[in-house]
Amino acid sequence: NPHGIEGPSHKDQGDDENALESAQGAHADTYSQETFKKAQDLLALANEARTQKDAVKFSQASRLARAYAEMAKATAALKAEEEKLSLTQEELQKVRAEIDQLKKGQAP
Repeated sequence: NPHGIEGPSHKDQGDDENALESAQGAHADTYSQETFKKAQDLLALANEARTQKDAVKFSQASRLARAYAEMAKATAALKAEEEKLSLTQEELQKVRAEIDQLKKGQAP
């Protein structure tokens, strides 16, 4: 390399792919589509920079890809918890309604 810059490591590429797979495992592709897509696009950009041995571009795109993947994963986890909370609240309302019905049935 004429500039003395070595190509990006395979470890960094693996870390990026693992972050994306982890986000997908958390259903980020469903719950956080735009952020997950941005992570995918940045990973592709990092891979392109890697093949061109552009260490600076690779490093920037790689870090951003991981950050977006982590953000998508966190957003997906939050939305999944919100769904659980919503379902729990619905169940609680049903139980309260049943209790109210039972109380009305016992009233003198």
